[in-house]
Amino acid sequence: YEIVSRDWSSDVCSSDLSPGPRSINWAGDGGPGGEVDPAMMRYTIRRLLGVIPTILVLLLFVVLMIRMLPGNIVDLMLNESATNTPEARAEMTHRLGLDTPLPIQYGRYVLGVARGDLGKSLWDQIPVTETIASRALVTGQVAAIAIVVSVLISIPIGIISAVRRNSLLDYTLRSMSILGISLPSFVVATAVVILPALWFQMSLPFQYK
Repeated sequence: YEIVSRDWSSDVCSSDLSPGPRSINWAGDGGPGGEVDPAMMRYTIRRLLGVIPTILVLLLFVVLMIRMLPGNIVDLMLNESATNTPEARAEMTHRLGLDTPLPIQYGRYVLGVARGDLGKSLWDQIPVTETIASRALVTGQVAAIAIVVSVLISIPIGIISAVRRNSLLDYTLRSMSILGISLPSFVVATAVVILPALWFQMSLPFQYK
């Protein structure tokens, strides 16, 4: 007790007991307020900078996919209006910005995205941001429902597998989980819509209210 008391008293005496805010150096103790690890800082900066070329490549794919679409968007739009003349084609091509070289189109698109402008639809000229905003609420609700359903299914499966480890039930549940993760989402969604209609003659509503 005497040794512990002496060590404790020396720590208190050596501490700064003056009033006012004080900063504690936790460097080397792993506590809060410690110095940032330079290696971790460099790693974080490298990861953040690595996002930039990834975004640029994705934007390049968007521009290239427009060129790779079957048919010609100008011809399709003019055929709808029955004014497919050379003059109308030239005007429509200029209005859509398709008469400029591909690098210029890409540069304009990148600058627009940097300003928050994702461009307009080639078909109806509606801004992409408006299209995304009009569907954001429904997308968020569907995503929230999917998360809730996933949690309600996955947590009981995990608990049962942990309690009945290496049993037939555990292997069955794990196999079903791996199968569900491996299947693409569009396959699962199609099965959810089609299989009840085939097996139970039950048609799911397709209208979202």
